[in-house]
Order: sequence, then structure tokens, then C-alpha cells
Amino acid sequence: MNLHPELAERIWTLIENEYPEKIFIYASHSINFSLRENVNTVYVLSDDADKIARIDSFEDLERVELSAFLGGLPGILSTNKVVVTEGHDKSYDSIFYRWLTEDSSIEIYPGGGCTDVIDIVGKSGLWSKISTKISLVGVIDSDFRSREYLENLESQGVVPLPFHEAESFLCIPEVIVAVGNRIGSQENELTSEDVEDHIFSNLEASKLSVAAKRVFFKSKITLGVSLTKKVLAKSDSTEQLIEELKGAAEDEIKKATEVCSVETLQRLLEEEIERVDSAIQTRDITTALLLLPGKELLNKLAPKAGCRNGDDLMRSLKRNFKPSEFEILGQLQKSLLNAVGS
Repeated sequence: MNLHPELAERIWTLIENEYPEKIFIYASHSINFSLRENVNTVYVLSDDADKIARIDSFEDLERVELSAFLGGLPGILSTNKVVVTEGHDKSYDSIFYRWLTEDSSIEIYPGGGCTDVIDIVGKSGLWSKISTKISLVGVIDSDFRSREYLENLESQGVVPLPFHEAESFLCIPEVIVAVGNRIGSQENELTSEDVEDHIFSNLEASKLSVAAKRVFFKSKITLGVSLTKKVLAKSDSTEQLIEELKGAAEDEIKKATEVCSVETLQRLLEEEIERVDSAIQTRDITTALLLLPGKELLNKLAPKAGCRNGDDLMRSLKRNFKPSEFEILGQLQKSLLNAVGS
């Protein structure tokens, strides 16, 4: 009870290996634990003894039976087209992408954070056992991540958004104006220029914060001393191995020093501030919506369209419009549908 799942798995695996002649019986809600390599048989319990069933694969179960302990996973098991998003089942992302795809055969699976989406699409760990027959397409927010990082994700089957986050798409002036005019509760008719003015005003006010957070991401590094198999094979004495380790450690220290030097950080900060200034001066909406956090901006813009907040605006958009009515949303829709083969 109350153990971290990975720690619990390690502990019981160690105990099982210590007593190979014993039979262990567990009752668990943990899918990961139930699918460990040491587990030979899985039963799905029920309050009706006649309905206790042995299964060889989770795909053998009816979708309604799976829902009790798999949550959104039944949808993944019953289709071959899945878009994996950030967030949870009732979050904005889930609602937005279901509206965006307009295809009931596509399952939208909110996987959690960015790392979770990458793991699911890569079918690592548990996912290698559950999702064997389907193609998974991941989509993540750009956030404050660098262009290089996002481009690397594309090669892993993950689609990074062209804007800061999914909420940013509802901040497009054309969308805000369309919703506002449809609601018709504003005293003065809203224009795209009004919305743009508010966006660039927010970007100016958030300039230093936005620039700093983008620099923070670029300055993140992973350090670790390691040697290749080739080097290890050539190290035939303790002294030689120590020298190799020393060289590897010095290389890691040099990397950290270069990335985190005051000069490097200052240059990166100046570049990001210049990028913000350029977007404001040229009134580049695309760059502005990439730089500004979408959730915060949407909640500020929603009242201008006659909505209390971003969630209300999303509901109004879903009720009154189709994605294809807006150019950028139509492009995103087409991109995702192509990615899942729809």
C-alpha cells in the first residue's frame, strides 16, 4: 500500500525470484503490475463469481468491461486510428481534438504530459503489450521548447503544434471575432484588429517572462559520464580505465560550463527578446501565438467574445462552427487526419 508503482513492482519481482517454487496470487488495479513478465495468468474479477474470467489479452474483453479499470484505453483497443494528446479525459485538449478531427472512427486518447505522449507513441513499456495492432500519432504543445527539440520529436511520430498550446488556436483573431459575432452580446462589434491589439499588448507585457522561460528550456542539459563499448574493450588496466573516465568527466564538465556560462545565457536571452520585439513590430500573429501561453491568453480574450472563459468559448465554437471554416484550424485538421491515415 502507498508504495510508488515502480518500487512495488521491483520489490515483488525480487521476492518472486527469491522463491521460484512458490505461487503468488495478487489482486491489483495496476495494469503495469498485472502485465509484468513474471505474471503467467491474469483474471478479471467481478462481484458475480460466474463472471470471473481468465484472459490472455486485454483485447479479449468487451469495451464496457475494460472501462472500469482501463479508463480511456478501451477506445484504443477498439480502433486502429488513435491521436494521443496531452491532458486528461475531461481537459480542454480532449474536447478540442474530438471537435477538430470530426471523425468518430478516430480515438482521442489524452495521455498526460509531453513525456507520456512520447512514450505511448513509441510503444515503450506497458504500451508494447497493449497496443500491438494500431498506429499511434502523438500531438503536443510547443510550450517554451526550442525548434530543434520539436523537430526531433517529429521524427518520433509526434506532431508538435505550431502554437504554444492547443488553446492558442482559439486565440486566432478570426476565431474570437466569429464566436463574438455569433453570440452577439457585445455592445460594440468586435474586430480582428481589436483582438490583435490585445494579443500584442499581452506579448509586450510578458516579454521578459516569455524570453526567460525559453532560455531556461534551451539551457537544460543532461549530464552523465559514460564510455563506449569500444573504449571499454581497449581498457585492459585499472589505470587506463581511470584515465578514460577522467577524460569523459572533463568533457561533461566542459559541456555544462559552455551551456550555462553567463555569456551564453545572455546571448540566448537577447535573441529571445529580439524575437518578441520583432513579432510585435511586424504584428506577426503566428509567432505571437507560439510565444504566448495559450491558456492564459484565451481566458483574457474569451470575455471579449462574450464568453466567461476559454472553456465557454470552446463550447460555443463546437456548437456553432466546423474546423474547416477557419484556415489554420483546417490545416491542422488535415495534418492530423493525414498522420492517422484517415
